[in-house]
Amino acid sequence: MKGFTLIEMMIVISIVSLLTLFSLANYREGGRNLDQARSLQTIAQALRIAQNRSMASDCPEAPCHFGAHFDTSLNTIYIFDDGALDPGGDGKRDDMNNQYDAGEEIALETVALEKDVFITAISPAYICNSANCADILFVPPDPLAVTTAGILFPITITITGGRSVAVNARGGVNVQ
Repeated sequence: MKGFTLIEMMIVISIVSLLTLFSLANYREGGRNLDQARSLQTIAQALRIAQNRSMASDCPEAPCHFGAHFDTSLNTIYIFDDGALDPGGDGKRDDMNNQYDAGEEIALETVALEKDVFITAISPAYICNSANCADILFVPPDPLAVTTAGILFPITITITGGRSVAVNARGGVNVQ
């Protein structure tokens, strides 16, 4: 006899269906892992941009403290110039308070995390807008990191999936 029986065909189709199902499940998980890895690198990049800006000393009035603002209620990281506000309209910078204030963000340097990836925890943090926040600033001429009063280093920013980025007081950025 030549050909396949109905039972043999059903077994082959079942095996091929199972293999396809497993490969699709792994493909989706791989996509999530890639999104998380890109988001971790985005966080590290935002910190390094702020660090590089503070080292460049290209602000109108030195010293300049550039930093990155992290907020668990947002999917966006603001890179900001602490003290950039001009509240009196007299051309003088606002007092630097080592904290992000609305209006201090640098327009072209706001970065977003990948879709479905969020900042889930910041440790230690302070409360802002009913969420946990952290502001990490870099002080020239050394890339020393400072934060809002009362926050100690290292600061750890955790994203969806449990992976994190840690920043130490010497300005080191470690993707974990």
